[in-house]
Amino acid sequence: KGNGSNFFFIDINTTTRCNLRCKYCIEPFKVVKDLDDNIIDKFLSRMSEFKESKFMEQYDGITFGFWGGEPTTHPKALNKIIRHYENDPKVRFLIYSNGYRIEHIKPLLEEFRDKKLPNGSDKIYYQISYDGYEAHTVNRVSAAGQSTVEEVRESIKWAVKEKIPFSIKSTINRDTFHLMAECYQDIR
Repeated sequence: KGNGSNFFFIDINTTTRCNLRCKYCIEPFKVVKDLDDNIIDKFLSRMSEFKESKFMEQYDGITFGFWGGEPTTHPKALNKIIRHYENDPKVRFLIYSNGYRIEHIKPLLEEFRDKKLPNGSDKIYYQISYDGYEAHTVNRVSAAGQSTVEEVRESIKWAVKEKIPFSIKSTINRDTFHLMAECYQDIR
């Protein structure tokens, strides 16, 4: 047993759906697949066994990372899994998001903003992908090809104002590498 920081990570792709078409994305966006209730129920059942297994004795808990596509485009899956474990002191969540069109997920993030595990870590942590103004403008466009930079910046401002536990993840690719200094200054 550790000090509460030794968590086993399980990443869950909740959907192939995404509301952006980032220029460097490798997803083809040809088929939409969402985790359905049957799969989620099977997953939760198997996780009950896994959490009690001999293997898990070496860990202090589990971190579920929600991915996609864009995981917030399938809030039903997020809600079902989070609600199942909302009172479990050995389970926490990390939502990897592009921060675009998140109105429907804000109430959940606000509800959990102050919830901590016994080791002091956040029950839900939110990561927003924002590359910095110049690179984001070039690379992270909506499915309709429109800029998303202002709306994502508003999501970041909202998270700061509401004291949501979050971080920013930036992607600088070869086409925007020359913008790294400007992007760093913007994010800072």
